[in-house]
Amino acid sequence: MFGRAGRALAALWLAATLLLAAQPAAAAAAEGTIELRRGTVWTTVDGATHKAPVELSYHWDRQHGGRPGYATFELPFTLDAEPEVPWGIFVPRAGSVLEVWLNDALLQVYGDLASGNGPDYAKAPLYVPVPGHLLKPGENRLQVRIRADSARRGGLSRVTIGPATPVRTDLFESAYAWRFTGSVLLTAFSLIVGSIALALWLTQVDAAATGWRRRDSLYFWAALAEFCWAIRVADGVIAEPPLPWGAWGVLMATCYAGWATSAMMFCYHLAGWHRRPRMRWLRWPMAGVVPGTVVATALALHREEPYWLTGWLALEIGFVALFVGAFAVATIRRPNVGRLLVAAAALVTLGFGTRDWLVIRLSDAYGETTWVRYSSVFFGIALLLIVLRRFHAASVQARGSVAALAERVAQRERELASTFAALEQVARDQARTHERERILRDMHDGVGSHISSAIRQLQS
Repeated sequence: MFGRAGRALAALWLAATLLLAAQPAAAAAAEGTIELRRGTVWTTVDGATHKAPVELSYHWDRQHGGRPGYATFELPFTLDAEPEVPWGIFVPRAGSVLEVWLNDALLQVYGDLASGNGPDYAKAPLYVPVPGHLLKPGENRLQVRIRADSARRGGLSRVTIGPATPVRTDLFESAYAWRFTGSVLLTAFSLIVGSIALALWLTQVDAAATGWRRRDSLYFWAALAEFCWAIRVADGVIAEPPLPWGAWGVLMATCYAGWATSAMMFCYHLAGWHRRPRMRWLRWPMAGVVPGTVVATALALHREEPYWLTGWLALEIGFVALFVGAFAVATIRRPNVGRLLVAAAALVTLGFGTRDWLVIRLSDAYGETTWVRYSSVFFGIALLLIVLRRFHAASVQARGSVAALAERVAQRERELASTFAALEQVARDQARTHERERILRDMHDGVGSHISSAIRQLQS
């Protein structure tokens, strides 16, 4: 068992390592391109405009405490000659909405700068084609104008400009695959795993139990976790949410908390703690994660103070770390392959979540992508492996039960055959006995009549 578990754990860690190694490669600079890092920024917050030199990347929430506003980034670059091939611009992240200008000519518009709390184009990398006649030898100016909504990860990452082929194929397409296409695939994977878990919860019924106990709660919490995560990851491909940013932000944070709570409840049932009265108190702090997240997110967005959510996420990560530690200890004490897989997935997810909180919520870095969205795959894989193992065990048990039942049926058939033979023998004996009795009656009746006749003859 430990050999298979070790191989499974090694596979999970190898997948995490390859994941981390592959992401920086996707952001590597292409040959012949120019990375724009320095320039000038004009920011407008609460009606006040300020000008300052800037070095990208620029994290709006960190620079302005979560207050909404506008910014114009002017990024100069120099060309020795007019390009002979088409050029393009790669923007890894910018938002919430933006306009791209080159030498005072408007290239592309993403959303309306005059309208806030609407679309968010920072969720996917952007590629802007550049008409050849706009570039000139000597000094050129690229302008990116943005409107940043509160607590929405607005800002501008480093921008790359250069020949269209390397910019699009080497930079944009790989980044797009990681962030946009990856989000689509992760959403589909979570929906598939959640549907399988929900189907198992609905169909696997214990006829001897009553109420909710008739169904395996392990599958219910797995399905709820995957569905919550599918909604949360799908946000990465929805540039124009169906709700205003305030309501949409609360919904996305709630889905994140619902996923964390459901995953912990899955581990709670997998460890068998629901059958131990002294461990049932854990359900209450786990249930408090969701309403706490709703309140903290609403405060952060309504008051335009992101530190409310940052502080709450720190408390949530601390509680999850304690829970995962307890689950890991319980797994080591009573190991099996399923628990070891889930414990490994939980540890990887905890590490990724802590990294995301430090990098995205606390650091000034902008343009970073969350890692925890990819670690959710490990949880889904662990769930599928647990299901497969359960089905294997159930099939083995079913085959054993069928074999035992067939043997019992054969034994009963032999007993019935023996009983039938005995009954048939008894029936034959009874038939012979009845025949003897009939013969005796006939003989008795015949002899009696002859004797009566002889007596009457003698008397006469």
